[in-house]
Amino acid sequence: MKNKSIRFITEIGIFSALGLILDFIAGLYSDFIFPGGGSISITMVTIFIVAFRWGLKGGLTVGLLIGLLQLPYSDAFKYGLHWSVVLGIVFLDYIFAYTACGLAGAYAKKARETDLHGKLGYVTSGILLAAGVRTLLHITSGWIFFRQWVPEFIREEYAWYYWSIIYNLGYMVPSTILCILITRGIVRRYHEKLFNVETFMFG
Repeated sequence: MKNKSIRFITEIGIFSALGLILDFIAGLYSDFIFPGGGSISITMVTIFIVAFRWGLKGGLTVGLLIGLLQLPYSDAFKYGLHWSVVLGIVFLDYIFAYTACGLAGAYAKKARETDLHGKLGYVTSGILLAAGVRTLLHITSGWIFFRQWVPEFIREEYAWYYWSIIYNLGYMVPSTILCILITRGIVRRYHEKLFNVETFMFG
């Protein structure tokens, strides 16, 4: 039991750090494409791997840590915004959004108990659920907090709602597709280790 706890804590730390690095790299090539925040990134893969390996507990924990670790270099603190706006962005776009990626772990038990074909199906379903919730959180944040940064003609009520949807889907859809492909590839190749928490995944 003690060794299992050590493995859990160690893997949480490793994948949280890896997720932060991947997110930083994504920002280097995505900031000029998505000036309002967001990036085409495979950061979510690190959360999904832990979520399918350790379930909701692991996925939600890594997601929360990655969201928190991004805060020091996030855009939320750069523009002298009112504290209530900063707080809203921090929770919706970082803490809640990345923690939501851990919801993929809701399918961990079913994936563990089925064959490889079934595992891949549950992995895809879990990722779509988690990424869908994250996308809704970003869209909601856009509706509430980012209206002031877009051109005047977009600020009309309905145009603004559509803009937030299109903008956030612009990076979340390709990110989700990439994460599905990569996570399925990892599961296909390493499923015996990934779903066996009695051994260290990197052993």
